[in-house]
Amino acid sequence: MVLAVGYDESEPVPRVIFHNPSYPDFFLNPPPSLSIKPEGFNSTLGAYASIPFSVWMSQFFWGASPKKHEMIIAKPEPGMRTEIPWGEIMTRNAQKTLGLGEWAPRPGEWYGCKADRQMARDIETGKLTPEDLTKIFTRLFPTKYAPASRSHASAFLAAFAESSGSRDLRRASKYFELAGYKWQEVNILWKYVQDHPEEVPEEVYMSRLAEIFRQIAEYEEIAGNALMKGAKVLTIDLIDK
Repeated sequence: MVLAVGYDESEPVPRVIFHNPSYPDFFLNPPPSLSIKPEGFNSTLGAYASIPFSVWMSQFFWGASPKKHEMIIAKPEPGMRTEIPWGEIMTRNAQKTLGLGEWAPRPGEWYGCKADRQMARDIETGKLTPEDLTKIFTRLFPTKYAPASRSHASAFLAAFAESSGSRDLRRASKYFELAGYKWQEVNILWKYVQDHPEEVPEEVYMSRLAEIFRQIAEYEEIAGNALMKGAKVLTIDLIDK
């Protein structure tokens, strides 16, 4: 999801400002054809960047992409008062991160940090073989975009923390970011051992993978608990002026 948050006409070519941290190296080495300019962090916009309006409206975003993006414009009628139940939304996200409520583990199903710990245990006990992991990693990391979900969550919560002054949301943002780095490490390690099968012994990389999954579980558990606390004070009203 890409969220447009502003429009800049101060430059010769108008630019759309959007919130989308994307995968970790996207703004370090953005595709030249997109003319993306990283803007950094702002207390109102969170992590954001800008792109020429002509590129924003091009087929790259709205027609050529395999995902077939769609544009949705939400505009309240004059005088309409709308509310976003952020407390409920964040509580649900916290439950999913922690594997609670409707996300509690069921046979064959694991969610959040409980899934990460289960993965670590299954690797250590030999329940999961390298062949099993090949199937799992193919599903988890079809592209390098996969680890970005934690980066997105971190950037989004950082903006809430800045505007509300919530230490809990700031803590959740920090630990989702750390989890994102560890997800990158898992992906990079797995790719390396696949490309260099004779270089790293199986017992070495399997042990390291289990260790990283356990670290991910710890970071996401801290993030989930902090998010649960922060959700209790989140109430944001949007009023059409």
